[in-house]
Amino acid sequence: MLPTHACATWGNTSSPRHRACSTLLNLPVTMLGFCTASRKIDERSELHLVNPLTGEQVALPSVMTIEHVKPIFDVSGAIHKYELSYDIWEVSLPPSLHDPSDLRECLYFKISFARPGDDKWTWVGQVIMDEMTYPICESMYIIQAPWGDLLQVSRTVEVLPNAPWYVPGSGNYRARTLKTKVCKVDLEAKQLMEINRLPCHILFLGHNNSLCLSAEGHPGLKSNHAYFTDDLKELTVEYKNSTRDMGVMDLENSVKKDIVSQIWSNWPCPTWITPNLMKLNLAFSK
Repeated sequence: MLPTHACATWGNTSSPRHRACSTLLNLPVTMLGFCTASRKIDERSELHLVNPLTGEQVALPSVMTIEHVKPIFDVSGAIHKYELSYDIWEVSLPPSLHDPSDLRECLYFKISFARPGDDKWTWVGQVIMDEMTYPICESMYIIQAPWGDLLQVSRTVEVLPNAPWYVPGSGNYRARTLKTKVCKVDLEAKQLMEINRLPCHILFLGHNNSLCLSAEGHPGLKSNHAYFTDDLKELTVEYKNSTRDMGVMDLENSVKKDIVSQIWSNWPCPTWITPNLMKLNLAFSK
């Protein structure tokens, strides 16, 4: 996990049009170890990527380009409000109005993505899988493979009340990963092709990030395996003292082994980080 002092400084951009870091803000240190933000960082709720280790910040495309976000301007041409639509799945709710600095606190409920260099967000739209419509779930991941293919990875997670290993009254409300399924996405044919092996490659699945890496540069890790951590934030928040769903799983036979003991990992949920040691050394030398 990141130490609290590593999360205490975030970059700030002087304008939404700029894509480079200009200043660093000193933020209060939280005892829970979370990275926190301030309303002064961006008064228009624009989104940014921040490296909490180095303080680098990159501005993402404007929230005004998100499919279901509509800016409302005043007579001077400045943004006065944001209108957020809530047409999700089969539920249609009236849009809500938000002050420019308050949109960051809202859930968008729809998936959008942006490639490097894009100036707007691209809405994914309705997700169709196996000729049926499913809501997006937290146990599914879209991962860019090192060789260029797009992978869809899903986790079969056993949760209460259907867990036969649960002891009533124990208070150990935990989830358990049973299987990991990997599919190659054929964008042209709009099809999924299941693959049960990733030779010479490793998967990392978790709450904050998901990766596919080559095993050649990581001799201490097991190829054709998935390293996973908790991804059910409801259980993590409500039952923070329960043991976590962490381990390493063989993609070919779904055999799972523990990574580490559960003593230290109760709160918050474990996360994967891939620090750039060169940039980290440069940041510490400033």
